[in-house]
Amino acid sequence: MKRLGRMAWGFLLILTVSMGCAGRVPDPDQRTLQAKKNFPPGSLIKEQVYIANHFNILSWRSFSGQCSGKIIHIYIEGDGLAWLTSSIPSDNPTPLNPTGLKLFLADPEVCKLYLARPGQYAQGQVPDRMYWTSHRFSSEVIRAYGAILDEIKIEYSPDSFVLFGYSGGGAVAAILAAQRSDISGLVTVAGNLDTDKWTGLHSLTPLTGSLNPADFASDLETIPQIHLIGGKDHNMDAAVFFSFRARCSSPGTIRYKIYDQFDHGCCWDRAWPGILSDIGYGL
Repeated sequence: MKRLGRMAWGFLLILTVSMGCAGRVPDPDQRTLQAKKNFPPGSLIKEQVYIANHFNILSWRSFSGQCSGKIIHIYIEGDGLAWLTSSIPSDNPTPLNPTGLKLFLADPEVCKLYLARPGQYAQGQVPDRMYWTSHRFSSEVIRAYGAILDEIKIEYSPDSFVLFGYSGGGAVAAILAAQRSDISGLVTVAGNLDTDKWTGLHSLTPLTGSLNPADFASDLETIPQIHLIGGKDHNMDAAVFFSFRARCSSPGTIRYKIYDQFDHGCCWDRAWPGILSDIGYGL
């Protein structure tokens, strides 16, 4: 079963690679340069590396210090290039198509900040591969993001945060939101909200070293939230969200919206300003 799961997992990623780079995987530096090409001309986006636990997490932000007392939008990237083949994990999970970054850039909000995932856009020592495979949502990873939010609070004195998570970043955002009192909204896009359901649907190897967002579903019920689902998303099927929702004691309070023509990667970033207006930023 484990071999079958690994093969299925690899197939999904091979499919992503073949669609994203016409057969050859760009090296990490090329992927980083390609990501920066999405920055608007003349933009004043600033880069910073947060060191939390033993992770170096790269961030980009669109502000300096003018967000005191305001709500900061925090965008958390997806899993990126976790696997190269059916049996070989990637040495560097920097995304081929950084959808989370594109959503961050498309958000008209001034007070916004993007956070990569462990190992992405590697700054300094690259962490163990398990942190983008079996342990991608481990308690160590979640604590690191919590420490980063604490540092951002000290730096910029915001009133609160709205967390936006794409794909696996949605899992990080959901677990993080369940553990904090300063989250005023949660928005996931194609979010992996029940890892057990997801691995089961695709016959994947269970994420044995990770926390499952579905286990925190009831803790999230007091937080305004909305979960956005692609009607054609065969990677993060709507069943993953509904499995998460079924774990809530009051599932009717959990907002969601299905975009019939969207899949896992298309067309979230192009439609993002309109989606934000439509959902009221999830609040």
